[in-house]
Amino acid sequence: MTTNAVFWNKAARGYAKRPVADEAAYAHTLDRTRSYLKATDKVLEAGCGTGTTALKLADAAGEIVATDVASEMIAIAREKGKDAAKVRFEVADETLKPFDADTFDAVLAFNLIHLVPNPPNALRRFHELHHADDRLQHDTSPQAGCFRDEEP
Repeated sequence: MTTNAVFWNKAARGYAKRPVADEAAYAHTLDRTRSYLKATDKVLEAGCGTGTTALKLADAAGEIVATDVASEMIAIAREKGKDAAKVRFEVADETLKPFDADTFDAVLAFNLIHLVPNPPNALRRFHELHHADDRLQHDTSPQAGCFRDEEP
C-alpha cells in the first residue's frame, strides 16, 4: 500500500464529514463538467475520494467508473452510491492498471494532480485511457479537473 493510500485510509471518515469549502465554486465546476459530457459517455474519475462528484455527475453520462487509491474512501463512496446504477467505484492508484487504453470518452481528475507521486506519468496515463479521437484538456487549479475538449 502506498503512503498516499495509508494517509487517505486514515483520513477517510473525517474527510467524508467535512463540508465543501466553497459551494458556489463546486457547483460551477459541476456545471462546467456537465457541459463537456454526453449522455452516452463512459467516464473515468480518478481520485474520486468519497464519490460525491461522480454521484452528482451520474445524470450527465452513460456510465461513470470512479477510482481512488484509498480503499476506505471507496467503501464510503459505495455506501453513498449503493443505489446509483450508472456509477461504479473501484480502488486504483494513478496508474489505473485495471483499465485498457482507449476505454473512456472522458477522464476527470479533480484536485488530484498535485497529490500523485509522478504527475507527468499520471497525465500520460489519462491520455492513454482516453479515446484517441477525443482530446484531453487538463487544468490543475483548485476547482478544476481533466475534461474532453470541445470538438475542434
